[in-house]
Amino acid sequence: MPNYSLVKLNNNFYFEKDLMFSVKQYTVEVEPQLHWHEFYEIEYVVSGTATHIINDKTYRIGPGDMQLITPVDFHTYKYEEGDECLNVINVKFHDMFLPSTLRNDICNQTSPMQVHNMPGNVLELLKSMLEEYSRERYGRDVYIEAAISQLIVHIIRHMPHPIKDAEAPSSYSSIQEAILYIRAHFRSPITAEAVAKTVHLSPNYFSEYFQKQTGEKFSLFVLRLRIDFAANLLKTSDMSIKEIAFESGFNSAAYFSNTFKDYFGVSPDRYRKEHSKGNSNN
Repeated sequence: MPNYSLVKLNNNFYFEKDLMFSVKQYTVEVEPQLHWHEFYEIEYVVSGTATHIINDKTYRIGPGDMQLITPVDFHTYKYEEGDECLNVINVKFHDMFLPSTLRNDICNQTSPMQVHNMPGNVLELLKSMLEEYSRERYGRDVYIEAAISQLIVHIIRHMPHPIKDAEAPSSYSSIQEAILYIRAHFRSPITAEAVAKTVHLSPNYFSEYFQKQTGEKFSLFVLRLRIDFAANLLKTSDMSIKEIAFESGFNSAAYFSNTFKDYFGVSPDRYRKEHSKGNSNN
């Protein structure tokens, strides 16, 4: 697999005025750079085919396929010989548009959340969202917010191992909310005190309760997310070790390299070489 540089897509660049969502249809004429974004993104393939590269995995996609990309995913598309450019309906939205139960269910799903051959009523729902987005009229935000929830329900229902109603959590705990916050912000400086504040708990109580509920100290939980993210970048990007260290939330390339070796048993450079050989054989 070829390597890619990684870019970050910010909320401010994609959302108009005070809106925290967008719904657009367009053709992906040029392979985008490997990227991640602060927002959530649902993309439905109307026509065309391509290879979807998400995190360290590749999938062939075509008409009727749909994926939900979260702020912890990074992805791009690659065209093979004979592919026609993708025409997609794209929905970008801030997590404020997600009911707490859906945010939790997304967190519990296996990444990536990609489904093939969605039923026809999903396309009709997306077309109605395009129409609503293009017209500034009463109730537009409420309509699109409700439609986003419907799309996510469709995706979860059609996942290989969807959540059953009986398995869905009955309440949305402070720790679950904290985990979602951490997953969205682990690449930036983050402390237990800051997360505790977002879930309205005292720092000491939060740290003890977090470890009790997750079986892992807060610092180790964040470190594992950063290391796993860095490992995926080593396998899929051409970024330098230093760039990967800072992109993954480490403030020192030396500390990153030492921590990575403790975690995986090999240096970041050695890990990249081993996995590059494996990729070249695929």
